[in-house]
Amino acid sequence: MQIIAGVAMALYPILVFLGLVVWQLPARTFSLCLLAFGAALALATGRKGTKRSLAFPLFLVTSSLVLFFTRWDLPLKLYPLFVNGTLLVLFLGSVLQHKPIVYRFACMMDRSIPYKGYRASVERYCRRVTLVWVCFFVLNLSASLATIFSGSMQTWALYNGGISYILMGLLFGGEWIVRHYVNKSLGKVVLLSQTKRDSRSDDTLLCYSGRFSDGKYLYWKDYVQDVAKMRAYIEQHPVDRWILHSDDFWFFDVAFAALMQAHVPVILTANIAPAYLDELQSMGDTGTLSDVPAGGAVLIGDILSSVPVPSDLSWKPIDPEASEIFLATSGTTGKPKLVRHTLKEMELDDGFFTPRWGKDLQKRLLVSSVNPHHIFGFLFAGLKPINFAVPFRRERIVTPEELLAQNEDPVTLISTPAFLKRCIEDPDLVNHKPVLKDPFIVVSGGALMPLEFYGSTETSGIAWRQTDKSVEWEPFDDVDWRIGDDGCLILNSPYVEGKKDFVTSDLCEKGSANHFVLKGRKDSVVKIEEKRISLPEVECRISQLGLTKDVCVIALKDTRQYLAAILVLNEKGRQTIGSMEAGERWKYLRKELSAWLEPVEIPRKWRFVDQIPQNSMGKRRKADLESLFQ
Repeated sequence: MQIIAGVAMALYPILVFLGLVVWQLPARTFSLCLLAFGAALALATGRKGTKRSLAFPLFLVTSSLVLFFTRWDLPLKLYPLFVNGTLLVLFLGSVLQHKPIVYRFACMMDRSIPYKGYRASVERYCRRVTLVWVCFFVLNLSASLATIFSGSMQTWALYNGGISYILMGLLFGGEWIVRHYVNKSLGKVVLLSQTKRDSRSDDTLLCYSGRFSDGKYLYWKDYVQDVAKMRAYIEQHPVDRWILHSDDFWFFDVAFAALMQAHVPVILTANIAPAYLDELQSMGDTGTLSDVPAGGAVLIGDILSSVPVPSDLSWKPIDPEASEIFLATSGTTGKPKLVRHTLKEMELDDGFFTPRWGKDLQKRLLVSSVNPHHIFGFLFAGLKPINFAVPFRRERIVTPEELLAQNEDPVTLISTPAFLKRCIEDPDLVNHKPVLKDPFIVVSGGALMPLEFYGSTETSGIAWRQTDKSVEWEPFDDVDWRIGDDGCLILNSPYVEGKKDFVTSDLCEKGSANHFVLKGRKDSVVKIEEKRISLPEVECRISQLGLTKDVCVIALKDTRQYLAAILVLNEKGRQTIGSMEAGERWKYLRKELSAWLEPVEIPRKWRFVDQIPQNSMGKRRKADLESLFQ
């Protein structure tokens, strides 16, 4: 009956025209039909007791009684007038209250709109559409009123039951076409190298602090202004290249864009230890930009607060092929090694990422536990939020508690398995349901979450997989690969400029179709006393004892090479061997492991720690691990 009532309300003028004009029913007969139909609707809808549901049935009953006793058909013609007037008041009132009803409808259909960077543009467009409908209702109300006083039932029914619906349909269709093009312009991806001053509207939301609901926002206008300030400072202090380090993502993006506009090479480093910075700075005329005092660094915050706003806020063009980005990595040696990339290489993967996951990214806020100094963090937490105009959290997520505080809104989380593991082990997070609202989690370095990317500082992104569906890696469309004679993966990729047949240290085997399966690092297999030993296998055997939360095995060398193990004990481990002397522990572990491992495979040295050392990307550097045994 609810559906029938809705259809009857929409077709009411046509029903009146058919009854009185086409079928030429007597006035009293038609009134009795309306009365019966109105009473049936009132009985069906009145059970829920809402005034809104009873309005149309009561109108039918009232107008049919007037028609029956007076044969006066004017009340029958008043309903379109009442509907148009109600809609006019509703739409106009929403505009005056600064909450256009069309915007509310849009948010009901797409609940992600309030979290999109261009939400102000969406609201502005919806306000204009609401005003268009206000004008339509004014004109439609006037025309409907004119047909009432024309005295002709045919004219009244033709307009209110036909022409007005056709005009309404044309307006719906025209707005749908316009909306299609507006959506394309609002949600477009603009690469940093293609950015112009007017690529986004000034009120495009880019960044927020704390929680999104705190209302601490930064916009496109702020971004352009801060980039101009940084560029002015960089141009006034010329050096051959700048080191850039900032856990503040707003400072990082502003400084990076300014360096690209100024055509100055940039070195990205996560390590800002004084000695490490000294080695980087000794490579040439090099300055340092940072958000924290380190090695004579210039503080980005001080520059933005002290440099006046330049009169020229134009966006200077960026040459993606000439823009040099050096990623500083120390590998296993601890010595700085600079891996060169260009902005063009960094932006190439957007063509692969956008059609697959662009919509997932754009309908959420973005938070990151990964800093932007590594290739993964730089691409996903540094570049992509700006390219996609996704509101990103200014502060890096450091603790599980900070992640929990982001559960008010849908988020994309850029993270690592190490951080996710900490969250899983945190009782406050485990017992708090839900932790995140409609999360889209992107991870690098481990198979803990559905969407995982594989790559390295030297290669950038190479392949992806959904770990809940397959262990096989699917290479990016423009990446070619093969397996070398030593079992290692060999790559040819546009992301690795000038490095044909780039040989990785990752062992792999061919999977289905064009996919491959990673089998571990080449350096995870060591040779001791003519025996090849797999370090992951030794770690697995130690884990099978059920005494540990985490294990790491490395190869050390004094007069000869041997294995050493680092253990994080669980509760059972603390109860079993936690109170033993070092010698007793070694004898106990050796006895338990001898069932699986040969003597040469059993570690000779052991360290028991609360947490195995790792960098911000969750990677374990051999130099840090070796220092535990010094």
